[in-house]
Amino acid sequence: MTEEDSPTLSAMGRVLPGGSDRRILSGARAFPGRLLLVYLGLYVAPFPFDHLPVLGPLVSGGWRALWGAVVPWFGEHVMAIDRARIVDLPSGSGDTTFKWVRIAVFAAVAVVVAGLWTLRARGRDPARARLWIRILVRYNLAAYMLSYGLAKVLVLQFQPPTLDRLVQRFGDASPMGLLWTFMGYSPAYTIFTGALEVLGGLLLLSRRTALAGALLLVGVLANVVMLNLCYDVPVKQFSIHLLAMSLVLLAPQRRRLWGLASGAALPASTPEEPFPSPRGRRRWRIFAAALGLGLIAVQLQRQLGFRARWAATAAPSPLSGLYDVDSLLRRGEPVEPYMGSRWRWIVFDRRGDLTILHEDGAETTAYAVVDEAAQTITLKPRRAPRRSPSGTLRYTLSPAGVLDLVGELSGSDVEVRARRVDPERFLLTRQRFRWVQESPFNR
Repeated sequence: MTEEDSPTLSAMGRVLPGGSDRRILSGARAFPGRLLLVYLGLYVAPFPFDHLPVLGPLVSGGWRALWGAVVPWFGEHVMAIDRARIVDLPSGSGDTTFKWVRIAVFAAVAVVVAGLWTLRARGRDPARARLWIRILVRYNLAAYMLSYGLAKVLVLQFQPPTLDRLVQRFGDASPMGLLWTFMGYSPAYTIFTGALEVLGGLLLLSRRTALAGALLLVGVLANVVMLNLCYDVPVKQFSIHLLAMSLVLLAPQRRRLWGLASGAALPASTPEEPFPSPRGRRRWRIFAAALGLGLIAVQLQRQLGFRARWAATAAPSPLSGLYDVDSLLRRGEPVEPYMGSRWRWIVFDRRGDLTILHEDGAETTAYAVVDEAAQTITLKPRRAPRRSPSGTLRYTLSPAGVLDLVGELSGSDVEVRARRVDPERFLLTRQRFRWVQESPFNR
């Protein structure tokens, strides 16, 4: 019999110090779990409202504006961080100063909310509230797994090594670039990892298979977290949160999982219902099925849209390819080979980017607009932390693949002669899979 089951014990608990002590102890034990659930609730918000067809952008914009005002203030006045560093700009990084400070803000808010929750509960266990937060976390994790998994299955997140990557000095690659090359080299492996993420996300969409999905994703996401940490990928905090979500989903079944692992008899599993009445449960199941199908449709449409836009911008130009520089004249004077600033390679990729690799390993990038009729290349600077030239060059390309460039580049007259190179000359692109290998081939 518990305190809640007996009116007499409940009344005694309100009068006798022992009852207060029991409530305080019960609240202290429940506080960490409530703190974690409130924090994750803040972290996944405003999901699922940000996925609504019309209101989604408004909800996302309002939520972002709220924290865009609170986070810089908190970082400046509470954490003593220069406000100029706390800027929420799209940089491709999930580990910016703004996002680290936002985690501190969420943690502070969660402490207050969990504390008020514990005081209001007065020893009671609000299982319904915990269940709803876990449901929210489960569907949010499923949405992210479908998104990332489909990006891999459709070979969007990791692309095969580009031409500039093939001629880049191995030691000049960043750890993240090394990981992207490793993953992109094998579309089969990329699809395999994406399929596991998609499978985990699909399993989370049903209450009956959610445990299997969470178990699968613990293994998948533990590997993702380690890759992000060990290869300095700036999605560290986000991937750690995804792993934490999968562990939170396993927490209610921890005794059953331990019993399964130890070979002990498993206690009967009682499914948690968000609504007590049969009618409420039926309505919830219809809504949950519609939400699951909606998340699948939204993520699939989004990734297919990315693929269509990438294909539209990936049409090859007549200059697409890799060129080995034979000679370079700047202001009429030859730049000798093996000088640091001398061009070594020129790459025109399928997306219109021009990359110049120098003898010293430095890279120069620009956006190249090719006019086939006038046979000119207009270079426009790109927003990147690299040197980015501008100017206009006239070009001629012979049937033998000899490319001549003449014109002005960043205020300097240049003349360049280069020869197109077959990508199959590189071992990485021509080495094929073999079942039979008499000896290891490791270079």
